[in-house]
Amino acid sequence: MERPVVGITCDTHKEPGSSPFVFDLLLDRRYGAMIRRAGGLPILLPIVRDVEVIRHYATMIDGLVISGGDDLHPRSYGEKPMPGADLRVMLRDRERFERRLYDAVRARRLPVLGICFGMQFLNVAHGGSLYQDIAKQVRRAQRHEPRKEAERCVHRVRVKEGSVLHEIFGRRTVRVASVHHQAVRDLAPRLHPIAWAGDGIVEAFEDGDRLLGVQWHPERTPRSPAQRALFRWFVRRCKAPRRRRRR
Repeated sequence: MERPVVGITCDTHKEPGSSPFVFDLLLDRRYGAMIRRAGGLPILLPIVRDVEVIRHYATMIDGLVISGGDDLHPRSYGEKPMPGADLRVMLRDRERFERRLYDAVRARRLPVLGICFGMQFLNVAHGGSLYQDIAKQVRRAQRHEPRKEAERCVHRVRVKEGSVLHEIFGRRTVRVASVHHQAVRDLAPRLHPIAWAGDGIVEAFEDGDRLLGVQWHPERTPRSPAQRALFRWFVRRCKAPRRRRRR
């Protein structure tokens, strides 16, 4: 059986003092593993500046996963950095690349899954804004990221009845692996919230059956039946209807 091709964007790492044109690409191998187990063919999409290459990426794939990463600069949603905020701004090259790639993918009406940073990126791309630092901006905020690298932060989210996630999970609450210090503040007008943390933070949104954003990391709990079901749902969206690529 032919597998749908699922493109996955990569995070970046830059050594201090290195050339502005030199950086490493990083991706947790569990992204690809979950896509493969769900029936897809995962491929990594390296960051490039060439618009024609980016458009060609969009013709190669049947769906796109925008992976986790660092923070968008607040200027991306019309703000200045908040004094005292724990900002971890990503390389500008990644933001430029993913904006161009997302435009090309939208033009082809391909399914898109945004994970953690990917969800935040999609909200901003559609005109929304973010909390720059949850702990400083959300009253009585619960913990959304581990205190130490070796720790795990797992909490429950409440799922909207009748939503895509309710269809996927078959229940109203689910436990998720959380690794973020920013979150959706003002949701973009075309996006619909479908899951919330206990402190009211939006944990997921949808736009029809072609765009889903989740604030948690489903790939980090590969044994979870619920998170495996999420990836199976996404890969099915990439399969049907099968899109013939234009040359």
